[in-house]
Amino acid sequence: MGLEDIQQCGDGNAFSSFLKAIYEDYDLEKAIELVEKMAAQANDDFLLRNYVFDIKKQAYLLIFQTKCKLFRTIDIKQIEQVLGAANPIADAIKDIQRNLQQEGFAAEVDEATNTLSCSVQQGNDPEI
Repeated sequence: MGLEDIQQCGDGNAFSSFLKAIYEDYDLEKAIELVEKMAAQANDDFLLRNYVFDIKKQAYLLIFQTKCKLFRTIDIKQIEQVLGAANPIADAIKDIQRNLQQEGFAAEVDEATNTLSCSVQQGNDPEI
């Protein structure tokens, strides 16, 4: 499914709107708002009903990975706020770091400022 297909799906499909917000508009606040709509649509779907928690978690992780790549630093409090107490924040941070590393980014937690920052790994940046 390409971005053209996502645009044709319309606003009725929260999943398509979420992908458009992340990959085309880079509207991460809208993407955060759409996570609950995706969860509601998944909960109404016979096949997705058992995966609502995982869908929400992965959507939030994708949002924060994208945010880290775009802005280079994110506040860990914001991650805690959207993930809530159901997810140990340390596990979420490790997931984000692992996923970013697979994409060629190094992600480090700064305990003093309670932030997660990322940078292009040295071997992946042609200017370094």
